[in-house]
Amino acid sequence: MNSNPIAPRSHRAFTIVEILVVLAVILVLISLVLGVSAAILRRSEVQQAENTLRILGAAIDEFEQARGRPMTYGPRNTPANARYDIPELNVNYAHVILFVLDRLATHGPSREMLAKLDGDFFRTASSNIPVTPGGYPVTEFWWGPIPRMELVDPWDTRLAVIFPGRPWQQGDDPNLKDLDGTIRTNDEQGNVPCVNRRTRIISPGPDRNYGTADDVMNYSEVPQ
Repeated sequence: MNSNPIAPRSHRAFTIVEILVVLAVILVLISLVLGVSAAILRRSEVQQAENTLRILGAAIDEFEQARGRPMTYGPRNTPANARYDIPELNVNYAHVILFVLDRLATHGPSREMLAKLDGDFFRTASSNIPVTPGGYPVTEFWWGPIPRMELVDPWDTRLAVIFPGRPWQQGDDPNLKDLDGTIRTNDEQGNVPCVNRRTRIISPGPDRNYGTADDVMNYSEVPQ
């Protein structure tokens, strides 16, 4: 006769199904956490891009206010035989940022604004960028130290600066007349045109491709 009044307890093990259910719940929770973290990181990167565009735009505004005129860009932006601030390139619009930084660096208040930018968004760029004839001598655009620096977004892609053209005149191609009364530049033709003669600054966004839905701009208005 068993003198122990307490009967031994039976130990029930987890079944395979129960273990799989627990693992599935853990995986779902991990995916939710990773998704939220990725969304937070993406929003933080977009905010960084927006802040960079805002500061660069303010530096351009400061330059223009000091001179009492818009920053002039290439032969399509200026009257015939006029000298201009930024040369119109025969590469593509994305290279304009190198010349913009050079020009802004010559103006004290604009240079001070650029100093507020996150240093991680500057990187070394090639100095071998061909330009169209006319305007200032090419050598005047290379007064900065070599290697040259360019401005990129949080996704390590060069920012694009799109300038509005000069006022449209009789005799100009009517197909290049914008709603704000300017002639559309080559860079505007290859991207979103400027509105109300405002310089447009563009980050191609997380996908690193200009002209897609995730582009970040200093203003969102587009010609209607």
